Amino acid sequence: MFGCHITVLFQVSYWRQFEHGILGRSAVRKLLELTETCADKFGRYITLDDIRASWKMKGVYRLFPKIVSLEMNMIMC
Repeated sequence: MFGCHITVLFQVSYWRQFEHGILGRSAVRKLLELTETCADKFGRYITLDDIRASWKMKGVYRLFPKIVSLEMNMIMC
């Protein structure tokens, strides 16, 4: 019973952050998915390892930090 209330509070928090522009749509979806998954298991909480895979850039976007770093080095020289 207590766990269900906390789950609802987290979900409301995610949507409010989305409404205020703090979280994007995909972040809310992922957090809601993780919250539901954890709610199904007693005593389980979302951990950093659970969301770490979501932080990894995919495709061409993963090259941007390298390009920006190279440009910054060229500017500083």
